[in-house]
Amino acid sequence: MKPSGKVIINGQTFDAQSESGFLPIDLECVVVGQGIGGLVVRRVDPDKTIANQGQAIETTAARRSQSQVDVIDAVERQAIMAAHYRAVQIGFALTLVFGLAAGGIVGWQTSLLLPALIVGAIAMPLLYAMTGLVNRLNPSSEHPAKFRPSMLYAMMGILGASIGAILGFQGGEIPGLIEWTIAGTIIGLALSLLVQLI
Repeated sequence: MKPSGKVIINGQTFDAQSESGFLPIDLECVVVGQGIGGLVVRRVDPDKTIANQGQAIETTAARRSQSQVDVIDAVERQAIMAAHYRAVQIGFALTLVFGLAAGGIVGWQTSLLLPALIVGAIAMPLLYAMTGLVNRLNPSSEHPAKFRPSMLYAMMGILGASIGAILGFQGGEIPGLIEWTIAGTIIGLALSLLVQLI
């Protein structure tokens, strides 16, 4: 190598460059890294051992076989999905807390604390799950997860529902309370959609 050339490893020829200076032909060398011009090699010194000597090094993207690419893609997809499911679990826990908080505020304003807490604890995670099902219908997404709930949509929905419930309670009738709560939820979800589009 002068200082670049070719090396043969397991019957395959690779572009390589010497780590330092000239290496004669048919000299035993060891791969110590990978550079822009190919593998980086070093003369084998029988008195020294090299860390990781004899272990496989990662191939460049251009030299990967389709099966290697498929394995790498599967590992990356699995990591993305694991992170996604963890985020969804955290999302459900947070929505339960937010639902209880919203229920507490509505209950405090309407003197219906226990029913409001129960509704908040059920409604917020339910809204969160519903946004995930709606996102599942989005065919344009390249994310490997099909169920992708939105904390923003759920929070805006519960905020609208809470405001609607407080306004509806002012009328003093349960049907009015339900209508205002539903209207507030719809308005909150519509506003969150607007925020996403802007």
